[in-house]
Amino acid sequence: MPKSLSLPAQRPIFGPLALPLFIFVSGLVIMTAFRLGFVLHFHKRLAETPDYLRLFPIGLRMDVILMSFITIGPAFLCLLLPKNATVKLRAFFCAWAAISLSLILYMEIATFPFIEEYDLRPDRKFLEYLKHPKEVIGTLLGAYELELLIGTIAMVAAAVFFWRQASKIILQYGEFNWKLRLALLPIATPLLVLGARSTLGHRPANLSSATFSNNHLANELALNSTYTVAYAGYRLLSHERSPRKMFGEMEDSEVIERIKNISTTAPSDYIAGQTPMLRHQKSPFELKRPM
Repeated sequence: MPKSLSLPAQRPIFGPLALPLFIFVSGLVIMTAFRLGFVLHFHKRLAETPDYLRLFPIGLRMDVILMSFITIGPAFLCLLLPKNATVKLRAFFCAWAAISLSLILYMEIATFPFIEEYDLRPDRKFLEYLKHPKEVIGTLLGAYELELLIGTIAMVAAAVFFWRQASKIILQYGEFNWKLRLALLPIATPLLVLGARSTLGHRPANLSSATFSNNHLANELALNSTYTVAYAGYRLLSHERSPRKMFGEMEDSEVIERIKNISTTAPSDYIAGQTPMLRHQKSPFELKRPM
């Protein structure tokens, strides 16, 4: 059969963008499905708010922000690299898809008990608890054993599923020639950057962008939990300083000496030892017998 008449192999029309689109859409589907589940679960509390359905379009905006951040790396690399290089890096791309999507799924599952406990999506508290894994694991096993089991099984199953799907997409997508890839690169990348910012203004969208109602729960459900935890981590790392860094440098011994100098406690009342400010303090009231 002449080459011009031969049937081409099955080639998705999205070419090297097939994997980024799969990751992007899958994330949106997961978060939208859970948001619908939250609305049904908390419907009695939301029904009092007349405009609570606005949380769906606002939530979609917040989900697009998250998925734009997650997808921009794979999209850039898939357009920059030829298919044979992408296939060689298949494990990297599969891991990216599996880890990011299964993490999104797990965070949404973890949101149910977190809202029941704090009436919030996972936030800074979630990160602070990670500093105490022993206590947290003990609490989870005692109070949320079923939720923990379901979340773990779902996360593992999702990771396997998304890995296999990503691998299949990488092997089967139709290659674009280098000219078309380079032409798409300055289009797709700025679009994802715009999606991550979600505005043309000076300040990008943030948690407050999802606030639309007097109903606190409605505002929380308009967010997604992966974004709230990531935003809390960003704030902790970039905006919060240690109290030590807010003041000038001074040796501890000098600080203690200055405090003692301005204190009304007599030097003889201080007790020598490892606690520098430990001291005897007499009561101003005379007692006839010990209390």
